[in-house]
Amino acid sequence: MIVASLDKIENLKFLKKVDFIEIRDDLIELKDIEKLKIKKKVILTFKKRKKDKIFQFLKYLEKNKFFFPCFIDLDYKVDNFFLKKIKKNFPKLKIIISYHNMKKTPKYLDKIFYKMKKFDADIYKMCCFANSSLDSLRMLLFMKDKKNFCGLCMGEKGVITRILASQFKSVFNYCKIGEETASSQLSLDILKKRYKYDRFNKNRKIYCLIGDTTFSPSHITHNKIFSFLNVNAVYLKIFLEKKEIWDFFKMIKHLPVEGMSITMPLKEEILKLPFISHKNLLSVNTLNKKEGRWKGYNTDGEGVICALEKRVEIKDKKVFILGAGGAAKAIAIALFKKKAKIILCNRSKERVEKLSKILKCQYFLLKEMDVKKEDYDILINTVPETHKQIPILKKYVFFKKIIVDINICDSLLLKEAKKKKCKVINGFEIFIYQAKEQFKIWFKDLHKERV
Repeated sequence: MIVASLDKIENLKFLKKVDFIEIRDDLIELKDIEKLKIKKKVILTFKKRKKDKIFQFLKYLEKNKFFFPCFIDLDYKVDNFFLKKIKKNFPKLKIIISYHNMKKTPKYLDKIFYKMKKFDADIYKMCCFANSSLDSLRMLLFMKDKKNFCGLCMGEKGVITRILASQFKSVFNYCKIGEETASSQLSLDILKKRYKYDRFNKNRKIYCLIGDTTFSPSHITHNKIFSFLNVNAVYLKIFLEKKEIWDFFKMIKHLPVEGMSITMPLKEEILKLPFISHKNLLSVNTLNKKEGRWKGYNTDGEGVICALEKRVEIKDKKVFILGAGGAAKAIAIALFKKKAKIILCNRSKERVEKLSKILKCQYFLLKEMDVKKEDYDILINTVPETHKQIPILKKYVFFKKIIVDINICDSLLLKEAKKKKCKVINGFEIFIYQAKEQFKIWFKDLHKERV
């Protein structure tokens, strides 16, 4: 059930599509309560009032009939004597016992839950700050077999718990109408329109992007495509560091994850996992689960090829590639197969030297870089927009060349290219082409034309 947290009285008119309204005593003043004419079910959450004030306040509401809550939400440190007094005086009132931690998600959630269960409550709620995506996964797994339980995480890395709350049998999920009342609450519109929250069912599959997900629009594009294809699935962004990858795969064994997109810095790291087959790829950007086993693919190269072939014949073209990471490797190999002439450039020697030996092509280091107009037809940048190499590269953008930047933004490099009347290909176009290839891998039984 969706609960809208009311941040101010004026937003009450927007609450028609929710199941409950949460009114917090630290946000809504007593003088405002008297203005409320509420037809929705109410959860009254006490954050600042002490026990005697809570009791007086409930009596005041009962007497004046402004509204009376279905639930009151109390901190788990409340004493049992007070709880019994509430139940005796308000027998129809249901109790939520809550644990909040604004700094972290404790390691032993079960110990806290054991303390909470000492109270005779109708619902038990845990809301903790997620310092990593693994914290959110722990919360979801902890919640999986609980009854009358609500488990959510705060912070950017806690968003996935809010998207998946109903699928993991959380009694409530809290959304924002105006300003968020807890860190990284999603709006009602995003929950319903983007993530189809009210259509969740136990058979819904999970697909996700893992790595540094900061700038990716995939949670928007991929969920739209799922809707268009009528696929019973949801797509999430899960921020993941290299050191977290083993624990991540242990956790998702217990979740209905069927496919993944891989972004930096995990495209090569994923190759170290012995349970992933990948046909000797140098990097992986796509995983698909088949019969319980993970198989790796790379669609980065195909994305660039599709974008280039709309503009030029690739064969025999001189292609200058900046970078030697996972994406650069996939792109270079795809161009090599199309018989392009590859030139590699990187800041450090070890990675670019290995790749040049595989492709039997020329390479040089950034500090040795001296590129003339006739040295390339196509320039491809694969390093992040924030990288200090980008300003250096700008001076090697020549008039009417083809300039490609895989970053999903109007980069400094592409701005320079437009000034010099180059043909430009931005990261979003490549992203769409490579995503199309991912969907073909994940949903082979769907007609390719629909994808």
